[in-house]
Amino acid sequence: MADYRKPSKRGWGLPVAITVAGVAILAFTGWRLMRTEGSPVIALTGSPDSWTHKELAEHFDRRGLKLKMLPTNRATFFGPAVFFVAEGSPAAAGEKEADRAYGDKSPDVVYCQLRKTTQEARDEAGSKGSDWFASGRFLFHAPPAAAEKIKAALP
Repeated sequence: MADYRKPSKRGWGLPVAITVAGVAILAFTGWRLMRTEGSPVIALTGSPDSWTHKELAEHFDRRGLKLKMLPTNRATFFGPAVFFVAEGSPAAAGEKEADRAYGDKSPDVVYCQLRKTTQEARDEAGSKGSDWFASGRFLFHAPPAAAEKIKAALP
């Protein structure tokens, strides 16, 4: 008579290997999608209302603004957000430094959130105050000096 109290040692290798491989593939894919540096920038197509943060960064680069794009989790409930940080600034060292500099209202850091519609971005900018403005679906928060540079480079 077989002893049913002991678990079988056969048949678990393949399911475990497939699960581990699947998790590794998903982790690698997520890591690649989250990277902002070294990624190829998609060519600008369509109107600015359909741009992504990467396309906006490419537009700024073409306009001569040397900004580093860093991800942020700050207030991302309504849409994905990034910091645009002046290259060479201490805040460009990483996400934590950019977040700290943004909190200190550094002129080197601009917050940019992508909203669902242009109207949503405009409404939110209008309700926030003078340091906030919108262009297309993008909602910006920047000190006055940085805001002028960004506004001048926008389409």
